[in-house]
Amino acid sequence: MTGADPQRPRDRRRPVVLRPADAGEAVEAVLEGAKARGRLRIAGAGTAAEWGGMRPDPDAAVLSTERLRGVVDHQPDDMVLVVRAGTPLAELAPELAAHGQRLALDPARAEEGATVGGLLATADAGPLRQLHGGPRDLVLGVTVVLADGTAARSGGRVIKNVAGYDLAKLLSGSLGTLGLVVELAVRLHPVPEATATWAVPCADRAALAVARRAEAAGAEPAAMQWADLGDGSEPRLLLRFEGGEGALTERLAAVAEVLPAGRALRGDAEDAAWAATAAAVRGGAFRVTAAPGAFPLVDAVPAGTVRVREVGGGVETVAPGETSVVDAYRAAADPVGRTLMPHRRSAGGVVLADPATLPVRTALKRALDPEGRLPGPLSSPARFPAPPAGRADT
Repeated sequence: MTGADPQRPRDRRRPVVLRPADAGEAVEAVLEGAKARGRLRIAGAGTAAEWGGMRPDPDAAVLSTERLRGVVDHQPDDMVLVVRAGTPLAELAPELAAHGQRLALDPARAEEGATVGGLLATADAGPLRQLHGGPRDLVLGVTVVLADGTAARSGGRVIKNVAGYDLAKLLSGSLGTLGLVVELAVRLHPVPEATATWAVPCADRAALAVARRAEAAGAEPAAMQWADLGDGSEPRLLLRFEGGEGALTERLAAVAEVLPAGRALRGDAEDAAWAATAAAVRGGAFRVTAAPGAFPLVDAVPAGTVRVREVGGGVETVAPGETSVVDAYRAAADPVGRTLMPHRRSAGGVVLADPATLPVRTALKRALDPEGRLPGPLSSPARFPAPPAGRADT
């Protein structure tokens, strides 16, 4: 582990970067960083460095996860894996595939090196959220080091363990504001024998209804993603199916009956379709989360605006061509129950979250990081906005 020399005078211009390799070193790193700089910042692979729109605090000590890497324990029969938080998902996949298993997350950032801990911190899942849920649903247990150097663990390595405080759900989407995730126990799923996709030309407003028709026909899609790539091509809904060849034949036949305007994609054509939407998501400026039935949130957008929506999950990523698009989505995300998350600083400097949750989030931050060492509502610069006018922060 590297860090500040306690014998040298504090120099705010000299970076302090600490790279722990396990939980014990992580405790030491947090304490050393806090002593050297007072404030801390967690850095992973950097694929979501601008999420939340916050500029990094140049004076904060950096807690890097680059050495928190590798599998700690894998129980193939139980389909449970314990992995260090800095392990890239793409690096993990081949090792699990050798056992016919996978961690059922397929975020667009995976090919850029997104880590398992980073996916929990950003609550980023990808289209497979439709069938398997997000990181908060797949993480069985977590080890985290809080800002005061306390190492905490919740959950366990077995699926039926329900004892203790569920830190995994608290840390999901926390963007490194509550603690340094060191290790995760996750639930695995089998690698499907085969996949197929049904692509249906589909207008924005009809996407959910069209997807529900496929579900009602018994087709059981594993992923449902609507995309307007902003390149003049026709917007369409992609429905991905997984299973054995016999099951796929039946599902494609069922969906063809209710959605005859679509066509089947297999092999390279299928891979290319999902790669195109993943590239669009990686280029997104922000994402909006709301109930699936709330979309579309904005009635009309300028030509060239890129939008990709997880139809069943209620998550839409947008790459606006004009500032007015950001403003329109911010206004639409204001009602209770909706959240806007900037992915680029150009989309704004704060997370516009459901204001009803602000008191709870602030109380949680105060309990886990009372001195405000990590970014968040009690530190500067703040990652979350102040309460809207007329709402008290209690």
